[in-house]
Amino acid sequence: MLKEKVVYALIILLALMIFTLVPIPTLGAPLPAKGSEVLKEAPASLLDKQIEEWIQSMAKQGGSYRDFSSADWTREPIGAGMHGWIVILEKDGKEIGYLVVGAKPDGGYVLTEFGTGAYPLFSLHTLYRSLQLAELLPAKQTFKQFSALPAERFVRLYESPLEAVWVWQASKDPKDRQLIDAKTGELYGALAYNPNDDVLYKDNISSDAGFSQFDMNEKDWKPSFDAYQHLFWLNKKPFARSFSSIEASLKQHKRTVYVTTLFDEAVTQPVSVIGAVTDQSEAQWIVLDQDGTRIIPFELLQNRGSFYSR
Repeated sequence: MLKEKVVYALIILLALMIFTLVPIPTLGAPLPAKGSEVLKEAPASLLDKQIEEWIQSMAKQGGSYRDFSSADWTREPIGAGMHGWIVILEKDGKEIGYLVVGAKPDGGYVLTEFGTGAYPLFSLHTLYRSLQLAELLPAKQTFKQFSALPAERFVRLYESPLEAVWVWQASKDPKDRQLIDAKTGELYGALAYNPNDDVLYKDNISSDAGFSQFDMNEKDWKPSFDAYQHLFWLNKKPFARSFSSIEASLKQHKRTVYVTTLFDEAVTQPVSVIGAVTDQSEAQWIVLDQDGTRIIPFELLQNRGSFYSR
């Protein structure tokens, strides 16, 4: 009997302790509104916060970036061991732009490139259309069915801005794969391709400028042109590889082309240059036109190819 009384007393004491430690809301007090601090979901990761900050800063520039502020976005990893992500923006069911983001070795993130247009880098829609045209998909396979395929069937790899590809695994045979340009959807076939790890920052990219201090000057960009229809870059020497010389070429209304080689020089890739901008942190960016604009750090392009003008 005594033991039962002791146990009962201990239970009462424990209940009183819990009661005093746990705050009880005042009777009749209004519940927190949905979305308030109390009921708000856990904060997004630092990566997602940085991406959102860049997107909103770009939107403030207006022009073709205006719709970024109200766009939905998703991010996917780029390859294995590359410490990078592709962010695709979509509004009203249509893709409108993208960002490529890398992790810096000392912490934080770097914006490797970004752009606008209906054909963003690593768009599944572009990949689907290319595979359909090449008759590499079942004739009746819908986009919804295609996008539900296992992730290992289409792997994203980013060695450099113009050496960004899908690796399409057509069957279970490891040799049965196709390289497909991640921007244009061009099929490169079964080329050998072994990108290095940590490629998103191995070229010492320092382009982590804040876009509140970035004026894109779209009105000053030159009209796009097809670099394959203007082949002067085949028989001319590249001009001075300084950023100022590219600015001067564009101000003189010269056609300017950036040329690089891909996959151990198996492919030569020319792209029209339509702009050159410097932000207030003095980071220098080149504007390419390749099925939409691509804005890429000058130092990254300089390390990988040459500029030509006429």
